[in-house]
Amino acid sequence: RAVFPRSAIKIVQALPLVESGAADHFQFTAPELSLVCGSHSGAPFHVAIADVLLKRLGLDRSVLACGAHLPVGDQEKRDLIRSGQTATRLHNNCSGKHVGMLTLALHMGAPIGEYELAHHPVQRQVRSVLEDVTQTDLTKTVAGIDGCSLPNWPIPLDNLAIAFARIVTGTGFEASRNAAFRRLADACW
Repeated sequence: RAVFPRSAIKIVQALPLVESGAADHFQFTAPELSLVCGSHSGAPFHVAIADVLLKRLGLDRSVLACGAHLPVGDQEKRDLIRSGQTATRLHNNCSGKHVGMLTLALHMGAPIGEYELAHHPVQRQVRSVLEDVTQTDLTKTVAGIDGCSLPNWPIPLDNLAIAFARIVTGTGFEASRNAAFRRLADACW
């Protein structure tokens, strides 16, 4: 049965960032890669990492298509409200993933506008990687829209399970892809 994997696939969505050389070109650190791969709580250090990355790219938060929402962490939410500050797009728990995709767009020479749309070169690259990693043909499926505005393709649950087993064990991918996944996983761990 096909499911919309939503944020569960962030490590796969981050793979083109590493495989393309964009992460190296823009000197991503392990904490920065971790933010790209995860859903964060909106803590000040999460917001700061996303902000530093955007500045490194010469961009500001207005380019993020994820929209603003209060931090998802209870303490972070209370702290922000008490401070009198307003939530920004950087507080969005998917802001790291969006910064990663903007980085890939810049590295590819693709426009940064509309990077969140399924026809954009970044999303086509992400779909291609998803197809390969999950061994699923997504060309005839219609993408849903995730809560953070990005395309989310339905993938059979068993294909997702096998893909994550392959990611963790390093079985079934060429050495360079295994190294890229290992780099992302190590950053998260």
